Formats: sequence, structure tokens, C-alpha cells
Amino acid sequence: MRFDINSATPKLFFKAARPLTEDEYNSLSLRAETPEVKALVKVSFQPQANVAPAATPRLPNKAKAPVVVVEETDSDTSEEVVEEVVQPKKRDSKKEEPAAKKNLASVLSQWDDEE
Repeated sequence: MRFDINSATPKLFFKAARPLTEDEYNSLSLRAETPEVKALVKVSFQPQANVAPAATPRLPNKAKAPVVVVEETDSDTSEEVVEEVVQPKKRDSKKEEPAAKKNLASVLSQWDDEE
């Protein structure tokens, strides 16, 4: 067994080391008919009954945004309409203080390419 190191994606290659002897072949042929080996090589796309489903990763609990219930009457049907509206959370303001204003003439004079 070896990897192809010249490939951009991993490739695994297998190569027989030697042919099986007659005794090895007979032993493996008998073993291949056992239920354990058949279960190992069986390809199934159906979920197994005795296997628990994988746990779903959970995100950390965060405070939920407040919900406002809006009740109004639909003028066409005269039915009461209840709608839940999630209010966005206001972010904390992190404004930086503006830099001190410079005199425009002094800034432009520094760009002068004539010396």
C-alpha cells in the first residue's frame, strides 16, 4: 500500500506482495462466507436500526432578541392577524475620535515634487 506523492489529491495504491498459497486461498474463501465478513463488505445506504444517530453539534446559547407581538385586523377579511416581530439588538457604539484636522495648504505643500 502506498500514496501517490505526485498527485494534487491523495491517492492510495495497492499492490499484491505475492500470490496466495492454496492453503491461504482455501482459508480465506471459507472466512469470506461468514456473516461478520459479509457485514463488513456490505454497502448499504439505509440507516442501521441498532446505531444511535450522531450528535448534532450545538452552538453556544446566546441571549435571544426580544419579540414584539403585533396584533391587527385584516380589513379584507375582518380577521385578527397576529405577527411576531423580532427586534434587532442595538450594537454598542465604538467610534474612534477623529484625527485632528490639518491645514490643507500644509498637506499639499508636502506633496510638492519640485525641490
